[in-house]
Amino acid sequence: MRPKRRTHGPLFTDGDEPIRPSADGELAQQNNLCQWSAVEGNQIIASGATFKRLKSGMYAIRWYKGVPALESRDLALDELYVFPASTAETVLAEVNSFWNMADQYAQHSLLHRRGILLHGGQGHGKTSVIKMIMQDALAKRDGVIFLCNTDPELVDLAIQHFRQVEPIRNIVCVYEDIDALIESWGEEHILSLLDGENQTNHVLNVATSNYPDKLDFRLTNRPRRFDTIIKMGVVSREEREAYFDKKVVFATPAEQQQWIAASDKFSFAALAEMVIAVRILGHDFVTTVERLRMMMKNKSIKKDESEVGFGH
Repeated sequence: MRPKRRTHGPLFTDGDEPIRPSADGELAQQNNLCQWSAVEGNQIIASGATFKRLKSGMYAIRWYKGVPALESRDLALDELYVFPASTAETVLAEVNSFWNMADQYAQHSLLHRRGILLHGGQGHGKTSVIKMIMQDALAKRDGVIFLCNTDPELVDLAIQHFRQVEPIRNIVCVYEDIDALIESWGEEHILSLLDGENQTNHVLNVATSNYPDKLDFRLTNRPRRFDTIIKMGVVSREEREAYFDKKVVFATPAEQQQWIAASDKFSFAALAEMVIAVRILGHDFVTTVERLRMMMKNKSIKKDESEVGFGH
């Protein structure tokens, strides 16, 4: 017979099975303590629920009482498209080959690890490609994604802990704006993290940079740090046409050609803003295109023009 629950102290059933928090959270006031955990030596402490495998997902890394903690994050996505003969298709094909060749790496006594660095102007699709890589890792690889834009020592320790619990799980480590990360934490710390013994097998390091000229040659010219370095250029005419076909219903073929011609040298971010501003917010087509061209050229926008596109 199950004993009555106490207001404090450890909770047990007759079979020494922990009483877990109920759905209505009646143990919330006890910080969800529900079982015992062994710590150093012969010490035992009350703890929350534990599990052997981390749920496949995306995680930020934080300090928590002196140890790394993984904070689950939602992977919020616009609808993403992989267009034929695009840079995104090239990158995803390489990533797919990498994940599928773990056995071949092992046969050659090589660590199953690869690094990809994407660089190019703002809005050229670097983040979109990374999200595609993340999406693939979660949907097809049972992978875990670590957002590594924080203290390299913390990231290194978190990976150590993860590998002790799950030695062969697929990991994607994401370093967005790695140039800014180096500026904040120092190049030596980042190089040490990329070379670290804790990122052993089954790790894909993916980084982006808007300013590749700021990156030291030790980062860009050293295989096994970033093996593939790819420039994300402006969107081709074929990609623009395919993008608008997905997003816009045109009244005539002439209108479609007008949009394709007007968006020459636009980034994917600018294409998305064209659709939002003109088709959703109802702004003037010509004014929108002019505004976006000024933004792409980093020119200043007058006060009365700066309000266009923000619902005013």
